[in-house]
Amino acid sequence: MAIEKRWEDGEEIFTPVCDTCGDALEDEWDFDDAVAAKKAAGWRSRKIDGEWIDICPYCQEKEKHEQAMNDFAGLKGRF
Repeated sequence: MAIEKRWEDGEEIFTPVCDTCGDALEDEWDFDDAVAAKKAAGWRSRKIDGEWIDICPYCQEKEKHEQAMNDFAGLKGRF
């Protein structure tokens, strides 16, 4: 789950958590504030197999790098 919800002292707290590495942003008292916080921090949301996942900027860069390496490996021997 991309935004974790828990109860503390009778109040709902929402915490954006990266679904790839588990890094978390600050707690928010409102779901919409948690969504705004992750967008402001450069996180991206993606729907995979019907579920929303959130990815922090570090993991986004890591994915790009891994994809580039895979693309390059696929070109090996073509030239």
